[in-house]
Amino acid sequence: MDYKILNTTDSQALAAAEGDTIHAELAAKDGCLSFTIQKGDEEPFYVSEKLIGSQQFDFEINESGTYTVTVTGKKAKNGSVSFTVVNNQ
Repeated sequence: MDYKILNTTDSQALAAAEGDTIHAELAAKDGCLSFTIQKGDEEPFYVSEKLIGSQQFDFEINESGTYTVTVTGKKAKNGSVSFTVVNNQ
């Protein structure tokens, strides 16, 4: 998703199998982004706060299921957010 202004919270569900990777790419020219990744109703297994600029992350999936990615923008401008599942099998 590309955005001009992101000043809200949005979530996306991703189906991933054991051994897959969730690849994240986030960018904001101004403001900051935060995100969490969690499986079902479990506690988030990754929490990132106040990301500034452009960053990439890879998360190995140890258990098959549906993972929810929640992104929050705080005065984030002119950037993009992408989370994709990469099948490593």
